[in-house]
Amino acid sequence: MKITAIEPSGNLYGSEMCLLDVIEGTATLGFDWDVVLPGGGGFAELLLDRGIDCTTTLHRDSHKLSRFRKARSYFLTRRHIAARRPSVVYLNQAGMLRAVNVIASGLDVPVVCQIQTLEDARYVASHRSEHASVAAFICNSHFTASFANVEDHKRSIFYQPVMRVGAASGMPPLDAKWRIGILGRIAETKGHWLFLAAARLMLEAGKSQVEFVVIGEGIDNRTTEAFTRAVMDSGMSDHFDFRGFQKDVPFELSRLHVLAIPSLAEPLGRVLLDACVARRPTVVSSAGGLGEFSKHFGVGRQFPSGDAQGLADALEFTCDNYAEEYARFSVSAEDTLKRLSPDSYVSAVASVITRAAAGETSAVEWLGTPQ
Repeated sequence: MKITAIEPSGNLYGSEMCLLDVIEGTATLGFDWDVVLPGGGGFAELLLDRGIDCTTTLHRDSHKLSRFRKARSYFLTRRHIAARRPSVVYLNQAGMLRAVNVIASGLDVPVVCQIQTLEDARYVASHRSEHASVAAFICNSHFTASFANVEDHKRSIFYQPVMRVGAASGMPPLDAKWRIGILGRIAETKGHWLFLAAARLMLEAGKSQVEFVVIGEGIDNRTTEAFTRAVMDSGMSDHFDFRGFQKDVPFELSRLHVLAIPSLAEPLGRVLLDACVARRPTVVSSAGGLGEFSKHFGVGRQFPSGDAQGLADALEFTCDNYAEEYARFSVSAEDTLKRLSPDSYVSAVASVITRAAAGETSAVEWLGTPQ
């Protein structure tokens, strides 16, 4: 079965990695994939390295393009799909749904639409007229689905597994300082400023032997500089280590004792799965799909979303009771990864795509295998 995936961003973020998991997993079932995306974001190069065909007819930051350039990229995309004649178009980010609906409807090709972010969910909810060609919307949590407001018979919910679990990071470092990290794109919604406030509270409470590690950069230089400046203005620069964007996530996690995921409204929280693989005790926000996922599997120590003191208390408790917290998290992490069976996940996604190719809608819920 031929499937053309459309990836509007082409970066190396969680949504792109999810698409790669779907492509490589279902390829073993005989699905023949190619991807239409922008070049220059790193994902096209990764696909080519993995032997996956891709076409770079889309442009990065398309919202900044003139109507003519945007229309031309959509024309080239349509021509590519018409020539390839796939059984299904798999849209990996719903923000391009309007253009894909026009293309797919004209070519009579069904669409499976992945909804990864709240922005995409809200877009889908406000453009119900664009749902016509979509056979299934796949949301990454009940939280995300609640914003999408799609038809019940087209709404599927899939948690996302770790497809290739490598070796755990080993025991935490023996440094004199506690290393508490935050991993991911710097943004207020990701909880970076809350993390900064919690750091202040911990230092004021006498936890001076702590280093706060920031792994990642903002979506633009302005955001990165704003957070860096906020740390400098706080007078806590000596307690912060800025690692910038890093590709080797297992190595970065191996240098930590504790990971904080203080997101205010995370659709899922793929970083928590990275922590499970690394066996690093994690303090997670109770909000959104992240809190939903954490509660479903009983993994991570939760704190009330948006509560800096709650975050500081949870981090302090984890450090003060580290041996017990490390053992508790390791057990729950192993159970989480076991229940998120890659084979079961691939089979469920493949069933949605196969039904779409047959002209049928899907409403599948896959939250891992039961305990």
